Amino acid sequence: MKIGYIDAGCGASGDMIVASLLDAGLPIARLKKELTKVPLAGYRVSEKLEERNDPRIGHPRPARRFLVELSQKEHGRSLREIVSLIKKSGLDALDKEKILAIFQRLAAAETKVHGTLPDHFHQVGEIDSIIDIVAAVVGFRILGVKKLYCSTPNLGSPAPATSLILKNLNVRIDADQPECTTPTAAAILAELTSFQAAPPFNLLSVGYGTGSRNEPAPNILSFFLGETVPAAKQDRVLVIETNLDDMPPFAYEKIFQDLQKAGILDFILTPGLMKKNRLGQKLEIMTKKEDLDKVLKIIFRETSTFGVRVRETDRIILEREFKEVNARNHRVAVKVGRYQGKVVKVNPEYEDIKRIAETEDLPLLQVMDEAKVACLSFKRTRHSRG
Repeated sequence: MKIGYIDAGCGASGDMIVASLLDAGLPIARLKKELTKVPLAGYRVSEKLEERNDPRIGHPRPARRFLVELSQKEHGRSLREIVSLIKKSGLDALDKEKILAIFQRLAAAETKVHGTLPDHFHQVGEIDSIIDIVAAVVGFRILGVKKLYCSTPNLGSPAPATSLILKNLNVRIDADQPECTTPTAAAILAELTSFQAAPPFNLLSVGYGTGSRNEPAPNILSFFLGETVPAAKQDRVLVIETNLDDMPPFAYEKIFQDLQKAGILDFILTPGLMKKNRLGQKLEIMTKKEDLDKVLKIIFRETSTFGVRVRETDRIILEREFKEVNARNHRVAVKVGRYQGKVVKVNPEYEDIKRIAETEDLPLLQVMDEAKVACLSFKRTRHSRG
């Protein structure tokens, strides 16, 4: 699953967010095509690279800007006009929902600041702010982001609307700085992101976006695009143990047959020295919780033990699937194991190896070696396909 992480430690604005997406690989041509679906005129969008101060690395560094140039002066729009504009657009239905939710957050904050909802959003109702919000929502979708995370944003000296939008969320305020996070950015981040650390992911690309200000402090927002690492498959199982020191060897065959019929997951018999200095065996069985009663009945009926030890434990296993390879013109089933989405084991099934060895009158180990070569070829093919 693709995820995104936004580092807003230096602040955020709508155009900085969009600029970071462009710098991370969002094609501007495709973004422009999406923006034409909104019935707005009198603007032109572009991108360019500029340098911004960054004391953290000791010298300026490049960051991308997202520019919305207007052909005439704007006077803002009412919430009703903005809602109508978005609903009439040809945007994706889910994008519309997210965009409208962002504007609703802005409207709620403006209402509290002014005591009533203003007739017009002077800044956020203008074309450039509308384009910033639409471009951010659309941009995340084009990049395939399914989940977004964000660092604690630096608000600087926040506007009242910004503080209201981010109420009950982790923020950082620095009164010695000017406004670092705008209401538009606050609404985008509050609606689309989780303010927490991202889970481990494979980093695909990084984008740096900046705004118009060039100050001694860095004015850069970073966006990290990645793909989550699949977690190993995990479940809970029971481990049953008992010590046996007075069992005849021939009795174990029936015990193991009955245990396998009962559906146990695994077992092992380990020799050892018992407390009366007699040689004995430790029988260890792994089974599912729901099969405990069946397993206990077999143990107490078929073995000489008077008690067992039972513990619950985690089991981490590879993702498994079965495929086929060809060995000496015979089909051999192979067990494929994946860890974190990558093939790590490809093992031939013993019964198929045994059948081929008997059919071809060949040594079993020779057929096993040939099958393993076929498995390695299969493994390399799977890796090359990703």
